[in-house]
Amino acid sequence: MLIRDRKAYTECVKLSLRTVDLSISIDDKVIVKNVSIEAMPGEPVFLLGPNGSGKSSLLKGIMGIPSYKIVSGKVIMDSEDITGLPPWERVRRGLWIVHQLNFPLSVPTYFLLEKIAARARANVNIKAVLDALGISHLYYREAFNGFSGGEAKKLEVATALVSRPICIMLDEPDSGVDIDSLRVIAGYINLWLRDGRTIIIVTHLGAIANFIEKEGKAYVLIDGRIVYEGRLHDVIRLVLEKGYSYFKGDGN
Repeated sequence: MLIRDRKAYTECVKLSLRTVDLSISIDDKVIVKNVSIEAMPGEPVFLLGPNGSGKSSLLKGIMGIPSYKIVSGKVIMDSEDITGLPPWERVRRGLWIVHQLNFPLSVPTYFLLEKIAARARANVNIKAVLDALGISHLYYREAFNGFSGGEAKKLEVATALVSRPICIMLDEPDSGVDIDSLRVIAGYINLWLRDGRTIIIVTHLGAIANFIEKEGKAYVLIDGRIVYEGRLHDVIRLVLEKGYSYFKGDGN
């Protein structure tokens, strides 16, 4: 399935995203082990787990980032197996990742967003996007260079807004941001969900869940494996009351 008219495609198509027994390695070390998850249009999916549990590695493997090698299993968008596709082909099909960490770039913010919009064949008012996110003052500044945590996260959200993806994966959008920035970011996640986009959110303690209109489901990753799944608020309650040791089987 090749997207030829990206604008028309993103305005009408809704796709599920799932992994089937997916294992991912970094430098020949398997980090993600036989993970199967499913995200449906308009229903948020949350990935929780302690630091180093493989949450970010899972998203990057799904995105096809080369250093995160898929050693077994599949990535499926709706009915299409995209496991062997390079990242840019996954982007063409509507997949996008909002990164947790950013590296300073030597190009202005507006230039970065213009290039992303052009590749997505999207006619977007870049200034209006930055205004809506409250970061118009970053228009001419080098992207991610000296940005605060909230500014960097909002710019990452801006990349998703201008690329108009169908399936959006957000890596810890609630880490390192103040409450006002968190509300802004959550507002756009809610808009995407209402529009029927497929959303996967990595979170450590679920802070962003307080601002998401739909509850959705949650998976808990421990040592690269899915060890628990359930309704989001039930999972968060267990995490806050018992800690992740509960899911390891050594809690009280």
